[in-house]
Amino acid sequence: MYNYGFLCDCPRCVNDPSCSSQLDLTSPIIQKHLSDTQKDEKSGFLEQLYHESENRYYTEYMTGDDKHSESIKMANEWLNQAKDFYAPLHPYIFKITEFLGRVCAESGEYNKALKYYEKTVQIMDMVFPEFWFRKSCTLGCLGKLYRHFGQTENAQRIENRRRQLLLTVRGKEDWDDGNDEVCVF
Repeated sequence: MYNYGFLCDCPRCVNDPSCSSQLDLTSPIIQKHLSDTQKDEKSGFLEQLYHESENRYYTEYMTGDDKHSESIKMANEWLNQAKDFYAPLHPYIFKITEFLGRVCAESGEYNKALKYYEKTVQIMDMVFPEFWFRKSCTLGCLGKLYRHFGQTENAQRIENRRRQLLLTVRGKEDWDDGNDEVCVF
């Protein structure tokens, strides 16, 4: 309903409770007591803070700051501001957790990166199954992090998911996305 303007009643959506159509019944903004003006202001503030986090990251990157402490701080502030405003599976929550996973991995904060990548995959599985390329990159990063921490079983499970996803969408001859640089840490 939220994404497409109608409630799908196809067999898959009706029979699969994890289908994103069922999740569409959850309001994307969970703060009911705010007026429409207050919701617009809060939404505008959060959107601006998100973009400032990204801009701060690029500034840090260009100046050689590989710790990205300010952009991580701003993105976490965004999460704190958004947790009582947006539903837990809102697209912005997905975007910021993906951003934090990548930036934390780049800055060497692997425990945090693992947490954010796991959350990102959870949201993608439930809401954005069609984002196969982004999901394959995120699964690749997650597999590398599991290997880094010696969690071989988890790494193999995630790598098999990634391989199966790429086989399904790209075919047997071209299953590798060839873009491991996305996942370097």
